[in-house]
Amino acid sequence: MLLTNIVSSDSQPNAIEIKLAASAFPEALRQSILASLFTGMVPANVFSAFSLGNTVAVVFFSITFGIAIGLLKEDSATLLINLFSAIFEAFQKLVNSSLYLLPVGLVCIMAEQIADAGVQLFMAMSKFIFLYFAGTVFLFIASTIIIWLRSGEKNPFKVLSIMFEPVVLALASRNSMATLPSAINSLHRRLGFNKYQVNLTLPLGIILSRFAFILYFGIAAFFVAQLYGAQFTPLSYVIVFFGVIIAGTATAGISSGIICISMLSIVLGLLNLPVETVLLIFIAIDPIADPLSTLTAVYTNSAITAIVAKRDSGPNEQAKEPASP
Repeated sequence: MLLTNIVSSDSQPNAIEIKLAASAFPEALRQSILASLFTGMVPANVFSAFSLGNTVAVVFFSITFGIAIGLLKEDSATLLINLFSAIFEAFQKLVNSSLYLLPVGLVCIMAEQIADAGVQLFMAMSKFIFLYFAGTVFLFIASTIIIWLRSGEKNPFKVLSIMFEPVVLALASRNSMATLPSAINSLHRRLGFNKYQVNLTLPLGIILSRFAFILYFGIAAFFVAQLYGAQFTPLSYVIVFFGVIIAGTATAGISSGIICISMLSIVLGLLNLPVETVLLIFIAIDPIADPLSTLTAVYTNSAITAIVAKRDSGPNEQAKEPASP
């Protein structure tokens, strides 16, 4: 009843006022997907791209900068590589240290959002939250089975214990890139998958293979359709199937939850369903859904990496080099 009142009114109640930046997602809706991808690929300021989480721009800069380092003399290239390795290890120590405070910060963020939006809104969205949680659990179990079978381990619970750190970090940080070093360490050093294949496949998978948002958009499309009483035909199911894939792919390289959620308009537009009002509703519950999205993005792509990458060692001869700090 609450959601019906929200979507049927022209003005938004104070209970669900969301603070949005003026340029948060209208520009992403105005531009075409390909135009946004190519115009955002080359960063005007690489440090700004780092701070804003523009993953595509960061990856493009990293590739071109890596090529430039490869063209240097061996001594200069080695010096730079050692410097960046030391910086990487230092930042990894900072991330691991902050892990103890991140759950507290996450609870505070969720508490503020619930206080602003109101408990009733979250109760009204409980069905959607439950379905998304159930889908996340299903993908988690399937990914664990894949990693276990590919790792050669006899005990699946040992695989879970090895992957426990990236799972917790994904839920706490809500940032796939922050979880990436831990996931690479678990797959390569502790499960023995090939270093170079893991380093290549996992980052690309997190950027391009957006299983979390495909699941999110699929459940959201049916939820909104039910909310408005829309009748589904066989063609509607086909539209949703391909629409969520397109919308999920459109989020490649985007780390902001608001901008990613706005891509739901692609699916709802194909179904001729209203977009603007329901976007605010989904943004309101984003602090709950975002940790699950991060976990799904990291863990499903870890499973894909386990399928693609070869093993460097047998189940009893796992990588014996010491784990990175």
